[in-house]
Amino acid sequence: MLHKKHFLALIIVTSVAFVFMLIYKQTWLTKLSYKQQEVEKKQNELVEKKEALTQKLYRLKNPRTVKKYATRHLGMKKMSLKQAKKITSETIPNGTIPNGAIPNGTIPNNEIEENV
Repeated sequence: MLHKKHFLALIIVTSVAFVFMLIYKQTWLTKLSYKQQEVEKKQNELVEKKEALTQKLYRLKNPRTVKKYATRHLGMKKMSLKQAKKITSETIPNGTIPNGAIPNGTIPNNEIEENV
């Protein structure tokens, strides 16, 4: 009789332990599922941001956009062949570069606007 009581108590304790383990497992899976949804949402946001930046890059690389920016923001105008002059160190007095001229022909990064 004593063995039957111990055996019955062992089965009950084991059953209760299994129930708690199942509850813990279900809670753990729910948390992981929520975390996975957050990661997938962040991934989708990053993919959309990448696509938007890629589109912006192609838009900025478009020759019409470059021309529009140059004429509106930099004051450049289309140049005719008659206006072109060859500049050498002999044609510049004292062989120096005039003030405001950029020696290597590049535009500093701080002069390029973010929105065109």
